[in-house]
Amino acid sequence: MYYETAIQEEPNFIHAKRGRARTLMQLGRDSEALKAFNEVLKLDANSAVSFANRAILEDRMGFYKRAIKDYDRAIKMDPKLGEGIDWFTRLLQNRKEDTQTLPERLEVLRDKIKAQSKSLP
Repeated sequence: MYYETAIQEEPNFIHAKRGRARTLMQLGRDSEALKAFNEVLKLDANSAVSFANRAILEDRMGFYKRAIKDYDRAIKMDPKLGEGIDWFTRLLQNRKEDTQTLPERLEVLRDKIKAQSKSLP
């Protein structure tokens, strides 16, 4: 993995660390990806995109409360993240349908947490 080589040569190379985290997430190596996103955010706590990506990962892992916090933080840091991907990116990625936006997913998770708390004895 070229990211690992870059990080070994330059331990604080944030772009390589971000790339590694995203790659691990895409490969389904969720625990490693979460650790990698945590490293990224320690180096760059102002990265709205990294908070959004970590939220997506936490959401996928079932850590809904943590995902809610990260989605919310990412959207507040960069409101444009909440708009979803543009038509050109969908074209390049060959996506036929719009995906759920971050604010839409955030609302779904909030509703899910509310429903779970109501069902508890």
